[in-house]
Amino acid sequence: MRIVMLMGGANTERDVSLASGIEVASALRAAGHEVANVDLATEVDVSTGVDELFVSTDPHGWEPDVHREPPTHDEIAELRDRYPHTVFAPGVLDVCRAADLVYPLVYSDEGEGGYIQAVLELCDIPYVGPTPLGCSISFDKLTAKRLCRDSGLATPEWRVVRDDDDVDVVDFDGPWVVKPVRGGSTIGVTLASDRNELHEAVASSREYGADALVEERIDGREFSLGVIGEEALAVVEISTDRELFDYVAKYQEGKADEVCPAPQADAERDELQALAVRAHDVLVQGDHSASRMDFLQDGDGRFYFLECNGLPGMTSTSLFPKSAMGAGMDLSQVCDRIAQLAYEARVG
Repeated sequence: MRIVMLMGGANTERDVSLASGIEVASALRAAGHEVANVDLATEVDVSTGVDELFVSTDPHGWEPDVHREPPTHDEIAELRDRYPHTVFAPGVLDVCRAADLVYPLVYSDEGEGGYIQAVLELCDIPYVGPTPLGCSISFDKLTAKRLCRDSGLATPEWRVVRDDDDVDVVDFDGPWVVKPVRGGSTIGVTLASDRNELHEAVASSREYGADALVEERIDGREFSLGVIGEEALAVVEISTDRELFDYVAKYQEGKADEVCPAPQADAERDELQALAVRAHDVLVQGDHSASRMDFLQDGDGRFYFLECNGLPGMTSTSLFPKSAMGAGMDLSQVCDRIAQLAYEARVG
């Protein structure tokens, strides 16, 4: 197939997106596909056609590296100011129209919020991943937690502190984890132990959105695993010496221990995999799409749903490729499988 690897964009997770896209593009080429690497926020010259973009190597020379810190607000604003009236830079949609399939790995509101997917559907362009509805549900942590709770999945207690609220709306004792309602890669996430720290944590979270999600902090084991349709992949257990599994721990080599398969009893593994598939279904991720589910397990052995990522990261340190590897698939095999499922579902 001809596949557009759509990545980058003007958002806080730009580096992660570019690194993931480069890894996936290389994996898809190894599986025999023609792939064009396209940055959502960079103009593509299509005046002489697009054939030369679908080449065997990356013509941009981009490196799959994630910097230690995410892009600053000023850097993001500068990118957005290039084309203030559109998310798609000039020429990007033209390349997408010339492909058999678009593989979007753009994060934040642009991609995970469902905007890109809605545009692709309007243009009748087949793509990988959840529908706009599935994206918007999984990207909004509050919506995801409500749906999972209402379906019987345990999730840590929470309150939302909105733009005009005081932290007194949080009516349960700490410690707490404070995070933006919409966002990823642990950007803007802070821990708080008392009310003074809670004020500071909410203020920090609000730099990335008006609403802050305040969750009870559950001490226990942390797990993540991939799901493809109705199949759960291997379970990864995460630990780090840092205060939490943050941006540095996620994307810098050696900053976290990630064991796959996780050391679990068979019954616990089976239970967790069943919960992950259930969450995938409840959050409308689709039987042709991949997701990554994050859980905590408390001292009593109970699992708590944390988050769903409908466009899982694919960097060299990301959890989804580790989960797939534990299930017997290398990156080329799993990316090819995801692409084939999406094409069959949307094209037939």
